[in-house]
Amino acid sequence: MKTTLANEPELALGAGTLRPPTCEFTWSGGTGTLEPQVVQVLLVLARSEGRVVSRDALVEQCWDGRAVSEDAINRVISRIRRLSERTGAFGLTTIRSVGYRIDPPQGATAPVPSEPRLDASPGPAIPEPEAPPRRTWRIIGALAVAGLVVSGVGITVWPGAKGTDAAPVARAAGYTIAVLPSAPNEPHSEALGHLAERLRLAVSRMSGMRVVDTAVIGEPGKRSATDLVLSGGVATAAGRETITLSLNDGRTGVRVWGATFDSRSAPGLVAEERAISSATRYLALWLGDRRAGLPAAREPEDPDVLTLVGGADRKYAQASEARELGDWPTSKRLSMDARALSDEALAMDPASVAALMLRYRVSITPRHPREGEDFAAFRARQARATEAVNKALAINPDDPEVLIAAAAQFESARHWDDSRRLLDRAVALAPNSADANTWYAYAVGVTGKCDEGLRHAQIAAALEPERTWRRLAVPRLLQCAGRSAEAVKTYLSLIRRDRTHVFVLGDLNLILLGNRSASELRAVSKHIRERVWAGKPIPPVAVRLDRFDAAAEAIEGRPARYLAMIRKDEREVRSSAPARAGFTRTLPDALFVLAFEYAHAGATQDAIRCLQEAVKGGSLYLPWALPYGAFEFPGAVRRDPRYFALWRSTPELSSLMEERRRAVTERPPASARQAAGK
Repeated sequence: MKTTLANEPELALGAGTLRPPTCEFTWSGGTGTLEPQVVQVLLVLARSEGRVVSRDALVEQCWDGRAVSEDAINRVISRIRRLSERTGAFGLTTIRSVGYRIDPPQGATAPVPSEPRLDASPGPAIPEPEAPPRRTWRIIGALAVAGLVVSGVGITVWPGAKGTDAAPVARAAGYTIAVLPSAPNEPHSEALGHLAERLRLAVSRMSGMRVVDTAVIGEPGKRSATDLVLSGGVATAAGRETITLSLNDGRTGVRVWGATFDSRSAPGLVAEERAISSATRYLALWLGDRRAGLPAAREPEDPDVLTLVGGADRKYAQASEARELGDWPTSKRLSMDARALSDEALAMDPASVAALMLRYRVSITPRHPREGEDFAAFRARQARATEAVNKALAINPDDPEVLIAAAAQFESARHWDDSRRLLDRAVALAPNSADANTWYAYAVGVTGKCDEGLRHAQIAAALEPERTWRRLAVPRLLQCAGRSAEAVKTYLSLIRRDRTHVFVLGDLNLILLGNRSASELRAVSKHIRERVWAGKPIPPVAVRLDRFDAAAEAIEGRPARYLAMIRKDEREVRSSAPARAGFTRTLPDALFVLAFEYAHAGATQDAIRCLQEAVKGGSLYLPWALPYGAFEFPGAVRRDPRYFALWRSTPELSSLMEERRRAVTERPPASARQAAGK
């Protein structure tokens, strides 16, 4: 059973003191506030008096034995390890495949022996990122991005106090929040009242949140305090409305989030909508994968609207399939039909989340200019997608599809951890959602937790076995986990099932390229050409198979033909036609793939150039090719100082690389992983 922290006395922990009632840890260098779940785990480890505590025991004692993801446990352990490294007050040792142990300090600033602090000076070919910044910095960035993706301009965000940003420990009763408690002398009360009403409605729809009428600001550790208080105000000057929101911890009064919104924004998104969307987005991050109680009751969607949305969904899916098969005229026609139906649905009910998310889907893809679309039209289309997500988030912040779209916004802004936290919540709210499981699989794969990602990819594929795109996640995560032979077999199975799907062939080429085997590339090309197509592949397939053969020549030291193909693709990508070069997502994703191909063709300068641009654009398209991946970029690229510097260029990248390193360190032996996957 979990410990009631409010009743626990303070406890010596190494050279520091843990105070459970206030969730504080004090050491010679100061005092820090911890999230309650971290304190629960620290108490169990500290009381073990140097004995190893298994993960199962931690789940039983700190999560009441309930089902909890590996990522949630790893997140808590990671925060304890960072506390150990930052304070030097105690050590944390990982006993692989067994558990964890608290050790005495090795000096005031000594790092934990099993997890050496990373050197800040330039190092060897494989990058060793800096020790990650405190979680406070990452959440500040998340808040800024949460506001920016909502508002575009006209927003100011200020940080909360250290240690207040962590996701809460789950509670059966959920969390209480007072939303814009009334103040009798507050000016502009009509505008504030309208904002308060809409905010309360949006927050009340979040599983795990309970809106109360008044704020109860308590002293630290006071059990009757309101968990959160969302306060704010509305001001108007020179005809422009400005909204200020501040989220405070109800027990301590410490501010954990705040933002200011004004009327300067993209057309169609007023300050009030942006404020509501930003607040619910942050609360979703705060809750993470925790939920409590039943979803809030809602009015059912209009059946006529749902009929239109259903018809548009079918046309959109057909358009996606046509695009992946290279049938551009059909794809364009079906996409236009889907958009017309989405417009009709929104005209009938502007507050329909189903119609808003349909508008998002038909507007967001592809994430590069369509053929014949100028840059201004492309930006307007992306703005329509953002507007649709933000409106949907204010209406139903617990809708998994809305959370997935919001996570994609964080990903494109290079806030991968916060993207994953929203996907955590999407999977917790809808464990049988194929979309939620697919995108969560990719998100945890990027962090190096490939086995966990593979499990979710397999769930998604089982939920929608008829969709080739859905099933593609399985071989990708197999490659991420270092199980290349199984990945290749799975790709060949998909090709036999749908032999005209050239996108699958492109994926398989990258997998084989990472294996660096010319004979394997030729053997697979021959198998597909002769066994699958009986020696007569259609032209698009023949072009792809020629690329296999050219890649084999490049590995053997004859890269001219392969380089010519890659450079032709880059010209097409940069001339606003990436789909015709075989890329259906974003321009940064296309550049990441080209960087990988350039690298294996021996064109290191071109590889670094494309990779820098891809990562700057938010793409980490091939998780298995990232640092610490099973099939990282070739040595010539890794030895380039610019490659090393790239992965340390932002706090988010440094933190992500550290997380990937730890995932590799804590990964069980390959034999155990493969046995678990059977």
